[in-house]
Amino acid sequence: MISYPQILKTSYRVTVQNPALWLFGLFVAGGFNLNFLYLYQTPLRGLLERADLKSLLDFFYSRPEALAGFIVLVLLFFISLLVLTSWCRTVLILGASSVLKKDRLMLAKQMKDSRNFLERVFIVTLLTSVLMVLVAAGLLGAPFFLVKDQAHQAQLWTAGLVFLIPLAFTISGINIFTGFFTVIYDQGVKKALNLATDLFIVHWPKVLGLSVVLMVVYSAAFAGGAGLIYLIRAVLDFLISWLNHLPFSGMSFMLIPIQALAGIFLWLVLAGLNVFFNTALLILFLQLTAPTGDDKEKSESVVPLPASSSA
Repeated sequence: MISYPQILKTSYRVTVQNPALWLFGLFVAGGFNLNFLYLYQTPLRGLLERADLKSLLDFFYSRPEALAGFIVLVLLFFISLLVLTSWCRTVLILGASSVLKKDRLMLAKQMKDSRNFLERVFIVTLLTSVLMVLVAAGLLGAPFFLVKDQAHQAQLWTAGLVFLIPLAFTISGINIFTGFFTVIYDQGVKKALNLATDLFIVHWPKVLGLSVVLMVVYSAAFAGGAGLIYLIRAVLDFLISWLNHLPFSGMSFMLIPIQALAGIFLWLVLAGLNVFFNTALLILFLQLTAPTGDDKEKSESVVPLPASSSA
């Protein structure tokens, strides 16, 4: 029987006792939260405000080779980001699995072993990312082409969101389980996708239950961290406003490092949460795929389990 409290307790222990894993959770977290580093009342803000988007578009329109080069650079950037994310995700799986099985983290070995799975995890990440983008674009972009009336567009967007949420949950769940089957059971991409799909179809209520619990934890932790940062930000805005009325208004630049530290703090919160979530889902996965000891039950299992583990 699945015990969510026990899963959370074990995940918390793994996360807190192995801070080295946070480094990989850090890169998986991404930098979307670093918009906090937008520097108010600084020359950078003025530079951003003076940026002429129309001139930039005209430049690319008149120089198609520059536009092509820019597109290639953007694609290379996102592919590199996916590779980095896939590698960090692989190391997190190997690291958490080692701690759960052997109660110790052998990071050097796991970083070396991750090379055996990186290509397959990257392919899975790329496929599911492209699928997610296509599904979202199809459901949310269709109203622009189907109707012109804004009221009808809003209704279609609402309907699109209703369909998008369960589809996104399904794609994400299969993506996560495929990564686990690839790394833990050393399966190929096609076999791992099939196993992950079967496992998700059979046990999606349990996955949904844990996801809801994790969502509550995430919301509470992120709200606490973000709330603290916005409090600091309000104080900074007040201080900057006060300093700018003084002869030495340049002193406001001293507050920039404080903003940077606050942004890094939020990033670290996300990194820790990523380790926690990855471990919780891995524990659930291991429980769902563990042999029960009942030969009849194993033979009638809907999900064909791999015979051995390579991790």
